[in-house]
Amino acid sequence: MKIKKILEPFLLLSKAERNGSLILLTIIVVLLLVRIFIPVLFSPDERKKFEFENRIAQYESEDGKNMKEPVVKKRPDQTYSARSKSSGEGGEKAERSIVTKELFHFNPNQVSFEELIRLGFTQVAAHNLINYRSKGGKFYKPEDLRKIYGVDSSFYLSISSFISIPLAKELIIIKLELNGADSAAMTALKGIGPVLASRICKYRNQLGGFVSSEQLKEVYQLPQETYNKLLDYVRIDSSTVKKININFASIDDFKRHPYCKYVNARKIVDYRSANGYIQSLESLVTDSVIDSTTFKRLSPYLKIE
Repeated sequence: MKIKKILEPFLLLSKAERNGSLILLTIIVVLLLVRIFIPVLFSPDERKKFEFENRIAQYESEDGKNMKEPVVKKRPDQTYSARSKSSGEGGEKAERSIVTKELFHFNPNQVSFEELIRLGFTQVAAHNLINYRSKGGKFYKPEDLRKIYGVDSSFYLSISSFISIPLAKELIIIKLELNGADSAAMTALKGIGPVLASRICKYRNQLGGFVSSEQLKEVYQLPQETYNKLLDYVRIDSSTVKKININFASIDDFKRHPYCKYVNARKIVDYRSANGYIQSLESLVTDSVIDSTTFKRLSPYLKIE
């Protein structure tokens, strides 16, 4: 009786509706059976293998995903393992691969990209070295090669004995002669701009010329640091210095010199007037006309004629 009530709605359907319902029921049953029996038909290992093979196929189908370093086949005794590194947007990943390398002497300041690859450099390390050089970088000693990203300690040790960097030739420094240089030439010196160049020229003219590079310290507001840098780039030719004729110069001629005050100028002229022609510059000190400190500074600018 109950079965009749359950089937009654089904029996009231038309023939087409009953056929459609049977087909739908059959599909549902088949899907349930497939879901139940898939774990039985395929073991976990087989499923993982299937998934792995699918992933490999996907990677191989994408362009540019697999970069392979060139391999240069050489003698067995020249084959080593090297580490290659690759980087991506999410960070840097280290990968290990076997790369053969041909060892030969090379200068890192001149070696080409292809030669670096032959030596066993990874493409990343070779590109980094070439980029470092293109930006003005220099290698002065073999250890400098370790600053290149991609050159690790073990790889450096394997090639260190083949690094050959010629000794740099000693630079020839052309020094500027201060007594003959104009202000424009002085601005080529380190730390000397137009203002300092003008002050140097002005003080040089007041002196009559420099007799020592230490006199640059006396130039108004010349920094000590700048003075220290100038010493290696300037020279003094004292033969061009303008001197004061002690037997004919006036008080004004003497006192115009930075090292001779009016008092000293007056004493020299008075001494000359009292004693006549001065025979020796040293007599100015021995006769106490001027003190020894003033004489030491002023004497290179005095002459007797």
